[in-house]
Amino acid sequence: MEKKEIRREILKKRDMISLEYRREADEKIFQKLISLKEYKESSLIMPYINYKSEVDTKRLIVQALGEQKRVAVPKVLNRNGEMEFYEITSLEQLISGYKGIEEPDTTGKSPLDIKEESEKVLLIMPGAVFDKQCNRIGYGGGFYDRYLERHSCEKLKSIALCYQTQIVEKIESDTFDQKPDMVLTEKGGLL
Repeated sequence: MEKKEIRREILKKRDMISLEYRREADEKIFQKLISLKEYKESSLIMPYINYKSEVDTKRLIVQALGEQKRVAVPKVLNRNGEMEFYEITSLEQLISGYKGIEEPDTTGKSPLDIKEESEKVLLIMPGAVFDKQCNRIGYGGGFYDRYLERHSCEKLKSIALCYQTQIVEKIESDTFDQKPDMVLTEKGGLL
């Protein structure tokens, strides 16, 4: 199957997950994530803002801010795959953006330059499909692939969040595909 077909099939399965199961799975993923060394050691967390049936990240944002961690969330700048992260201090600083996804209000703000960060940075990324080797199929825009390619550094760790139903045995990856350091589901993690 081609990427588009796999994406469509797996997202259909994800959309069919019951609200009750999703809540339980989100709680398990949240607890696993905040117990990870990568989370505990990071002073800057860069999560996506969940949309539709994605794993919830808003609780993570509230938790990180409550722990005095810095939080930056993505904003799509154009349809050519350009995305940057902007720091926020509360969920109230989010507005409707690209395709209706909540994004930071960037009025008077500059994008975060993680190459200037001296502390450890944790990027929390979404995805449609993952395989057991952490290869990833996104939503087709290439936003995270381009961002990770431009901002690769040893201080940046990336973890993708998804439900177990989004894990397949093997997917074909292209040379430009960036894979996360870890994939975390309600059943555990893949490295």
